[in-house]
Parts: sequence; C-alpha cells; structure tokens
Amino acid sequence: MKPIVPANKLKGIVLKSLKRNAQFCLVLISLLLIYAGCAPYSLPDKHPYAPEKDPYNFYMESQAAYQSGDYPLALKKIDQAIKLNSNMAKFYLLRGDVYKKMFRDDQAMLAYQTAVNKRSNYTEAHLAIGDLFLKQAKYEEAIKAYKKITVLEPGQNEMLLKIAQAYILWDEYPVALYNLETYRKNAEEHQLSLSDEYYMLLGEVLFKTGKFQESIVELDKVKTENIRVLKLFGLAYYGLESYEKGMSYFNKLLNLDKDNGEWYYYRGIYYYVKNKPKDAAGQFNHALQLDNTLYESHYYMGKIQQEQGQADAALSEFRRYRQYSTNPERLAEVNAIITTMESSLK
Repeated sequence: MKPIVPANKLKGIVLKSLKRNAQFCLVLISLLLIYAGCAPYSLPDKHPYAPEKDPYNFYMESQAAYQSGDYPLALKKIDQAIKLNSNMAKFYLLRGDVYKKMFRDDQAMLAYQTAVNKRSNYTEAHLAIGDLFLKQAKYEEAIKAYKKITVLEPGQNEMLLKIAQAYILWDEYPVALYNLETYRKNAEEHQLSLSDEYYMLLGEVLFKTGKFQESIVELDKVKTENIRVLKLFGLAYYGLESYEKGMSYFNKLLNLDKDNGEWYYYRGIYYYVKNKPKDAAGQFNHALQLDNTLYESHYYMGKIQQEQGQADAALSEFRRYRQYSTNPERLAEVNAIITTMESSLK
C-alpha cells in the first residue's frame, strides 16, 4: 500500500503544477501573437472603405470645389452626396450656396427651403433664405426669415441689424431705428461694444431721413473704412451742400473702383452744381457707358442740354428718363418739362 500524501503537501504539488501550466500558456499565447503579427496573410476586411459610396466624401469635395470657385464641379459633387444621403440638411445648404454663386436664385431658394424642411431649427439655412430674399428685394419675407432666427436663438443680437437693414431698404425707417435701438440696449446691457455695422446702418437711416449732420457723426464712429461708408459720407456732405467735401469721397471711391458708374454719376452732380456743364456731361455719359441703369444721368443730361438751348437733344434725354425711371417726384417734373417743350416746338 502506497503511503498517503499529507493534505498540505498535496496542495503544494497542485499549486506548483498549475503555476507551471499557466506560465506555459502565457508563453504559448505570446508566441501565437508574435506569429500573427509577422504573418504575411490576414483575414480580409468584410466592409472595406469605399469613397464612392461615402456621401461625406462627396460633400467635402464639393466644399473644396466651392471654395476654389469651381461651382459646376461643386454642384456635381453635392448632388452625388445627396443621391447617397438625402436626409442631411447641410448638404442642401451647400447646394443652395452653389446655386446662388451660379446666379440660379430660384434653385438656391428651393435648396435652402429643403434644408429647413429637413431641420426646422437650422439657423444657417434660415439666414441664407433671409439673405436671398433681401437680394431679391423681398424685404418682408427676408424679415420673417431673420425673425425666425431670433426665436430659435434669442441671444442673436446681430440679427437685429439684419432686420434693421431690411427695414431701411423697405423705406420703413421708424421700425429700422427701433431695431437699431434695441440692438444698442442689448449690447450695453451685456457690456458689448457696438459694431461698425450698427454705426453704418444708423448713419444710413439718418441720411435717408434728412439728418445729414447726425448721419456724419455716426459714420465717423466706423473704425474700418469701406466703400459703403465712403459713399454714405459723400452723399451726406452733398445733402449738406458741402460739395467739395462730398466730391473728395467720390474721388476716393473712384480710385478704389474705376469701373463703377455710380462714382462718375455723383461726380457729374458735383460739376453740374458747380456750373461746369461740359465736365458734368462727360461724367454722366461715362456713368451710362458703365451702367445703363443709372437713369438719373438722363435727367441731368436733359437739364444740361435744355439750358444750352438744345431742345431736341434735351427732349430725347427726358424721354429716356421717363421710360425707365421710377422716381415719382422727378417723373412729375420731367413730364411737365416734356409737355412744355413739345408745345413750344409745335
């Protein structure tokens, strides 16, 4: 009969055996891992990345093309993205931006509205809709779009400036001033500085309400000089009959942009007021060559020729003005002039 192994000794033997087996297993696992890492063959990926099936890939490519100014390519890429995923609101926003750059406003608006339909709280899309309506002179619709943003994001103080701008263009000056004042109060309440845009809009509405000196005071607070503020300065000084000062701004604008007919038109007014008809006529003619929608030039050309006794030429200019102008006060004056001149020529 074999001797019985004591329990405590048996326990030690078992533990040693388990320890050796565990060490062996660890070594074996390590060798297997090393082999797997060095093996020339690995299992194929069941779902390899396919960029031609990734809508975000096309979206990024569309963005890149848009930034580089290649709008046809941008449109092609974003259309491919939408074909793969038609539920992403930002895809439609980019499509709208591309269409807008291509001057296809109706399709741009449709894309923006689709973006809003996909995500009703998409403020960027509401802003794009408002800006496009503003461009189309649909001021009431633009204001509605901007106001939606103030509801979605009540802290959007800058949106009050957009609303004020639309009201100014709509000739609703009291409401524009109300929005500008609300913007100012909100900014002061939160200890924020007032933006250049605020001072420009305030200067513009003051100019349009005949407060030329007050307009200049506000425009002086604009820190960054730009074409828009220079034009307002020039017009405000003309309003004060400080034509020399006003002319200095239009000369500056001409140096910045020599192909803008507006600056020649306003220079023509200066020469007309200064009783320099030849110089004035040259400026008005140049203005019309650059931009034939500057109809007021026809009015001044008619006045110059009338004063010089050139009745037929004056009538021709006044008739052109009457054909295109939408200025009711001046149209009444021109109609009276035409009637008088036609009667005298009979």
